[in-house]
Amino acid sequence: MAKKHRKVNKKHLAIVASLLVIAIIFLIVVINNFKKAVEVKKEEIEQQIEVDNEKQREEQLAKYVDGGTICIAVGAKQEIGNNCSSEDENIAKIDNGNLVGVSNGEVIIYNDDTQTRYEVSVSDLYLPAHIDNNKELLPCGQYSNEQAIYLDTVLESKVMNAGYKTRAGVLAAARFLALEFKYRMPYFYENGRLEGSTGHPYADGEGRFYHKGLYLSEEKYDVLDPNGFVSGPQIWGCEMFSGAGGVIPNGLDCSGYVSWCLYQAGFDPGDVGGGAGIWDGAYNLPDLGVGDGGAISTSSIDPDAIQAGDIIAWEGTIAIVVGVDEENIYVAHQYWDNDLEVVTTPKSNLANSEWEYVTLMDNYYNEEGNGAGNYTAMWN
Repeated sequence: MAKKHRKVNKKHLAIVASLLVIAIIFLIVVINNFKKAVEVKKEEIEQQIEVDNEKQREEQLAKYVDGGTICIAVGAKQEIGNNCSSEDENIAKIDNGNLVGVSNGEVIIYNDDTQTRYEVSVSDLYLPAHIDNNKELLPCGQYSNEQAIYLDTVLESKVMNAGYKTRAGVLAAARFLALEFKYRMPYFYENGRLEGSTGHPYADGEGRFYHKGLYLSEEKYDVLDPNGFVSGPQIWGCEMFSGAGGVIPNGLDCSGYVSWCLYQAGFDPGDVGGGAGIWDGAYNLPDLGVGDGGAISTSSIDPDAIQAGDIIAWEGTIAIVVGVDEENIYVAHQYWDNDLEVVTTPKSNLANSEWEYVTLMDNYYNEEGNGAGNYTAMWN
């Protein structure tokens, strides 16, 4: 007998299908809601971890005395101590007691020996200190205003860490421009000086910059005296007319560089020059060392008596010693034939070198300021 086939009820099938769709949609909603709940919980946990970490970091910071800010170039090294640690070694690390700049950024360094913490700023806008007399001449408008402000901060930090109104502070400024700045500072035949320097036209910022910071941004025009514009204003590296040199990039002349270094460290010798020679009777930079005997002939001075931060010159130009070691004297000299360069002079040849006289500066730094500061004979 043949089997009877039950007739399929299409209406029932439609109901079942609808229920199945509803069940699937419900399941999807449940799953999505669950995922959202998990994500919310995950965010809450992460936020709590972040809060806890920040709390732990604040507790950690509170255990250490604030040592201020250290600015260091990428690739540069600075002695800091052995028992130190970095919050992020991708920015700065500790290597055999030296702080090493790794990449651009800011990081906290802890010194457990002194219970001191430092905010360290690492940048490639400047270089580890070294002699390079073949650097590219500073181009016009090389830095944005933000970069110029940052470099001013770096310069100020280096001066303050070395010691404000000290020999070391002057050296920090001199070394920064001569050894760490990425570009060679142009020599500019000055168009004049500020008041207080007799026998020269009145000018501001044209071959000299007797103001705080680096003259790298047009924002610095605000610190200049508009009555002192002869052919400017133009920032360093940008061309303008020099009465003695034609149209050339603005920069510093020899005494402009030395007085700039002194002024950055808090000294105020006046916007004066280097004098015509050792026997010049007018007030000039060599006269700052009068308490140490004034300008002393290189043929009569013991080379070992010369320290970094002393002034050295020959007739018509002046420079500053930025380093001394057992064999050599290293002089930062802003001169027309090679702009700002560092000249290495053997001590054994000092009396026969181009340098004619030295101005020892101990008394000036002691009487007008706070002495030697964190002095180092060399930059490394």
